[in-house]
Amino acid sequence: MANQRHGQGQSAGPDTLLADEIEEFFKDDFQYFIMFFDTLPQYLAIQQDMKNYQDAEPKSKILRDPVLQDPLHDIKYSDNLREVIKYIETAVNAKAYPTDHPIQANLESLFALWTSACSLKQLDRFLSRDQPPLNATPLLDGDNLDEASVNPFQHNGFDFEQMLQKFTIRALHLPGVLQLHSDPTRGMVTARFLAIHRLCFMGRLLLQQEFNKVLADDADDFSCNPSDSSANWVRNSRKNIVNALEFVATRACFRPGLTKDEIDGKILDRQKARAEAGLRPLTEYEEMEERDLLLKVDDEKTVEQKLDENFAEKGFLFLEALQREMTERLMEETGLDPLLMDLIRRENDFESALAVEHYEDKLITKQISLLDEQQLADTQAWSSKTSVQGLNAGFEPLVPSQGGDKRQLKGLENTIFRFFHDMALVNRHRRDFRLLRDWAGQRPWKQIYQLYDSTNDAEPEWVKRGVTEFNRRAILAFEDEDDAKPAPTSFKNVIPKIFGFLPINTASYPKSKYDCDFRRESCTLCKRRYYQGRSENPKGFGSTIMELHCKDHHMFHLKCIFDFWDGPGKYLHTCPRCGDMAKLNYETVGLNPPFGNFVHNNQNYNTAAVVATYLHSDNPILAKKARELYDVPPVPLFLQEEGEDPMDLDKFPDPPATAAGRAYYESEIQHYVGISEMPVVWSAGVIDAGAQANTMIPRRPITEPAMLSTGAEATMGRFGIRDRNQQSINSGAQKFANIVAKKAGDMWLKREFERGRDDVYDVDSVRILPGTRLAPSMEAALLRGARRRREYKLREKIRREGRGLGGLLVVRSGESGKRVPMFFSLRYFVL
Repeated sequence: MANQRHGQGQSAGPDTLLADEIEEFFKDDFQYFIMFFDTLPQYLAIQQDMKNYQDAEPKSKILRDPVLQDPLHDIKYSDNLREVIKYIETAVNAKAYPTDHPIQANLESLFALWTSACSLKQLDRFLSRDQPPLNATPLLDGDNLDEASVNPFQHNGFDFEQMLQKFTIRALHLPGVLQLHSDPTRGMVTARFLAIHRLCFMGRLLLQQEFNKVLADDADDFSCNPSDSSANWVRNSRKNIVNALEFVATRACFRPGLTKDEIDGKILDRQKARAEAGLRPLTEYEEMEERDLLLKVDDEKTVEQKLDENFAEKGFLFLEALQREMTERLMEETGLDPLLMDLIRRENDFESALAVEHYEDKLITKQISLLDEQQLADTQAWSSKTSVQGLNAGFEPLVPSQGGDKRQLKGLENTIFRFFHDMALVNRHRRDFRLLRDWAGQRPWKQIYQLYDSTNDAEPEWVKRGVTEFNRRAILAFEDEDDAKPAPTSFKNVIPKIFGFLPINTASYPKSKYDCDFRRESCTLCKRRYYQGRSENPKGFGSTIMELHCKDHHMFHLKCIFDFWDGPGKYLHTCPRCGDMAKLNYETVGLNPPFGNFVHNNQNYNTAAVVATYLHSDNPILAKKARELYDVPPVPLFLQEEGEDPMDLDKFPDPPATAAGRAYYESEIQHYVGISEMPVVWSAGVIDAGAQANTMIPRRPITEPAMLSTGAEATMGRFGIRDRNQQSINSGAQKFANIVAKKAGDMWLKREFERGRDDVYDVDSVRILPGTRLAPSMEAALLRGARRRREYKLREKIRREGRGLGGLLVVRSGESGKRVPMFFSLRYFVL
């Protein structure tokens, strides 16, 4: 397929993978993909579902739960279990209780048992014999995928998966999703926006295609090799977990029937009531019918009614008993099953939290910009809508109650973020994506470990047996003296990597293997010991450790390292201790970025492109300097105190520590100084006759006229602004600004009128005033600064809501805040 694509007029070289090729790809190969795999029904279903992404709150109506599970992931279950899970899921989504309430915690835990069992089925699907083999690592350009020694079944999915990853990362390095149209009256060009929509769509379609090719039988089992039992334990654990869920569901719906004495009492009450009403007694036949009716009442109740009654009677104790029953049944054998459930749940929680703000493990706001800020500054015409102020206003939040305006920039930005959020999670459900990225070591870390301690009484009873059994089956079974590199899809390569979190029992593990004492040594970022015990939330991530790719295999707490990587101005995945950096995302897919159309959204495009070429320099001094320049603090959001000198870098909360950082700071801040120190600054808008222009009080005369754009400089020169003195500015600032504003507006209107516009009002009555125009480099810097402030506010909002990685370490401390009664029907809140 790679050669077919290149034969259609596209160069085989990765440098030519520009944004326009996405459109060409979908015109040719993607249509072939749809027809070749007979995916038209899925194509139409996904196409209809993704129309919801254009809503004010974009959301799929097919993919569900925190990991965006497709219904085809579901384990095979009884009607009884289906209704119980549906009931619990509805209660969880209703959020009737505070996050730290024990009932909410138990509801979420019970639902996590279900999603974890479905995730185990997914891992079982990854190991199926029906999955196409890959016998050697494919080249980054995909040229060897046509070779039988590499791709013996000539599986086209590998090629499509490679192209999807490459195009998606290419899209992240566009100089803006929206571009100005050559005709200003036609607004923005949305071709890139539609291309990203199609990339998201293709990821969904590739997942559907895998479901079509790798099918489970009537027993919900995938095809396996009978002679190789090294992977059957994954299936067996899933079966055990499903059986335990079925048993717990049956118990959850059990309502004890009436005893003979209770029925006799109800019949006697009925006879007394009839006598008091003057009615005849029940005949023997009528009494027998009444007894049968009382016996049938319980059988006719719905699952929801039975659950409501049980919860109303027992409340929290009812949910706790279900959890305890589940654990006890899973511990009947080796302790492996509850360990797998814990590891899968943690991995699901981490990946779903990561996808809230990240794509390719980096903050999406640090990778992609909705606007091509440099193009806007270079080419936009004077108008109220395309000024810096007007563009920033376009990012004001939508108001759902008013229907929202989908043309607003904020709405488009929300949709773009949702595309990447969904792609990040849908990718994880495809075997080929995990094979070419996760299991190929292309993430910024080598491995994530979950630490336990079997000698700690607070740890679950299954820890010692479970971790021992896991290591025996998943790790030791594939360790041998053969140093030959295993095939990518071999069990020897896949099974030790198929679980994103590996368990370590800190009471009995080979310290020489990890060169670390997890119970005594500390994370260098937070200064706390690696193993935090069970004082934290048992389902939290305080004892989750990440090992990096650096040569010394440095380790950090999961939350600590992401706080470091996500910090202001951090654009590289570097090790905080040794400075080694992981590959940049475009390096993992073999893109050799050209200058110009391939940008780095951390700073001025041209500067970043030059610096990026030296990040891996053989000269360590040059590489270190390049990384300092690439990883620099952003323009500060706020001064410490109003009125301080913006050029005094040490007055900012986090001044740059290196000379390279300070040089960058000064370069970017001069644009901020240029606008803040302008003698006359006005906002765009319509000014009624006789009304004063909306101006900012000037501070001091501008000292660098060359910073103004050519058109603005000529206009301001006509009013003699360059030769003014401090006294005239201080005494007549407002009057002078109004005169300039009126004359500038009048001149602009007159010019437009002479060009033939018929919507221009009389210049003596109403003035349509364009905003202040600055040099393109200054305007681009202002737009970048505005974008960073929006990113900062968005991240703060996500943290306050407990979403994203910031919500992983929430400690459930029992009831806190408002009190909610424990003993009542959940239906009250669900409805």
